[in-house]
Amino acid sequence: MDVVEEKSDFPIYDSIFKIEGKSDVVVDFYNPPAFDNLLKCVLSHRIPVVMGSRASKKAID
Repeated sequence: MDVVEEKSDFPIYDSIFKIEGKSDVVVDFYNPPAFDNLLKCVLSHRIPVVMGSRASKKAID
């Protein structure tokens, strides 16, 4: 899921609730505005989730 409107070889969704089909796992690199809906979705469908975050430059310095 992403907010990018570019063409790609795989589907990109702007909402996790628009994704059809089943998933074995959700991998999220932590998009704060999408977190609440992601959590609702994975909990309601009992899908394991792997979460990470990008280190900010401030955190690295």
